[in-house]
Amino acid sequence: MILRPCLRCPHKEGCEIREYYRNALRGMKLTTVSFSCKKRTKDLQPGTRVILHNEGIWAEAGDIQGTVSGLARHNRMKLAVWLDESLDPGGHISIVRVFPDMLEPLDAPRVAVCPECGRPEGYQNKPSWVCSTCGIGAGVQ
Repeated sequence: MILRPCLRCPHKEGCEIREYYRNALRGMKLTTVSFSCKKRTKDLQPGTRVILHNEGIWAEAGDIQGTVSGLARHNRMKLAVWLDESLDPGGHISIVRVFPDMLEPLDAPRVAVCPECGRPEGYQNKPSWVCSTCGIGAGVQ
């Protein structure tokens, strides 16, 4: 049986929540089960400084530091991370959606994150970036 939140969870080995669902659903002939699990991202709350372990996904890039801005909007299994440096020479990739098992929390204080756009405090983005909540963007002084 596949437990969807457990697929890329850094806490899946020896997890009591995983064992509870496996035992409770045993014998029901289910192949895939989805449920909400807060343990998967408990160490990776918005504003947490992290190291992204590049597993060969982005060529030439090693481990990169960044800040978690929250759950990715289009894939709730992943986290949105604002990177300290771009992943490509042109500077186009500065925000990524990654699974929690690719991130390692740093022992650093949390950074304030805009609740609307997810931009961590002190981060810059392209001139076309617009957010009325944190007051950045085209035409905002």
